[in-house]
Amino acid sequence: MTRIVFAYDGSAAATAAIAWMRDMPTDAGGIEVVTLTLDLGQRDELDAARSRALAAGAVRAHVLDVRESFAQDYLMPALRADAACDDGMPMGVALSRPLIARQLVDVARMEGATVVAYGGAAWRDAEEQARMERAIRAIAPPSIVVLAPLVEWSPTDDEIEAFAEAQSIRLPRLTSRVATDVWGRCGRVEAPAPGSGPERGIAGGADDFVYTQTKSPEQAPETPAFVDVTFERGAPVGISGVGMPLLEIVSSLETIAGAHGVGRSDALDGRVRVFCESPAATVLDVAHRALERAVLPADVHVPLAQVRVWYREIVRRGTWASLAREAAQAFVDRVQADVTGTVTVKLSRGTCQVVAIDAAGDRDAGEGRQTTHGKSVVGSILR
Repeated sequence: MTRIVFAYDGSAAATAAIAWMRDMPTDAGGIEVVTLTLDLGQRDELDAARSRALAAGAVRAHVLDVRESFAQDYLMPALRADAACDDGMPMGVALSRPLIARQLVDVARMEGATVVAYGGAAWRDAEEQARMERAIRAIAPPSIVVLAPLVEWSPTDDEIEAFAEAQSIRLPRLTSRVATDVWGRCGRVEAPAPGSGPERGIAGGADDFVYTQTKSPEQAPETPAFVDVTFERGAPVGISGVGMPLLEIVSSLETIAGAHGVGRSDALDGRVRVFCESPAATVLDVAHRALERAVLPADVHVPLAQVRVWYREIVRRGTWASLAREAAQAFVDRVQADVTGTVTVKLSRGTCQVVAIDAAGDRDAGEGRQTTHGKSVVGSILR
């Protein structure tokens, strides 16, 4: 048997790809498909994805919680390099690719698989294909074959639906292509036909069926919220005087900033809405940049900006596991050694504005206050 470990995102295209790979002709006595789905912050989508994979013909469906590794090993270094957002857009999708590649290769070794595959709604994009291919090739042994079934097959949405019907496979909606992780949500969603669902203008507020983490600025509270974000050596360590790990900081800021409409953007491409929402990422990116400008000497700003561009390009290309990224990270780590302090931001009607910077910082925010849970901070700020 030829065993394939498939990075499965739960989408309709990836679900059909499981059955398509299972039925590929082979001289090795048949094909077994083992799926790997990573919990990057998708929440309640994971159980459904596992069941869907098994129903489509996977012999095993692994679901791994990698949120902590994603936050600490990928989001945190990129945030310190000012590369976790690009012109206000979260780069969580691109940053997840090297982690997915690493887990894919590790599970392939565990399963004794000779082939790894990737595919789904996002990977039908040429840039995503190239990014994932590079990420896998950088760490996989030469004996591992890399397969992109949706590139090989190249089905249209109609062909996917017809194939699934012939195979008696139930698919999720083909029109919704949304990538969700702890850093935010980005996607392409087909707008409803006139009279068939909620419709509002793009500029005048977003549809409820698109946004789940943020209120529209028009519906946000009139009274702004003020949040203190404390950094040590460029890493966020607490909010409003309460020390907490990065995942808790992100969760708390998602609630606070999301309630005030911070961190959303959208545009209309024909009948397709292209959108992102990243309330926590927006706040952390704005606060971190402001603190850098306040504490770093002027002669560091230009090379830091150049490294920032370099680092983003590394992320976009999928070459995280490279000497170039290690070199860029070494520069970032040295510069961030001096980025310590507390930044106060004002969250109001979709905006995040820096109103104060304490370069000395609250040095105790990450020490001795861990017993106060982040929810108490959220509750007090929202009240």
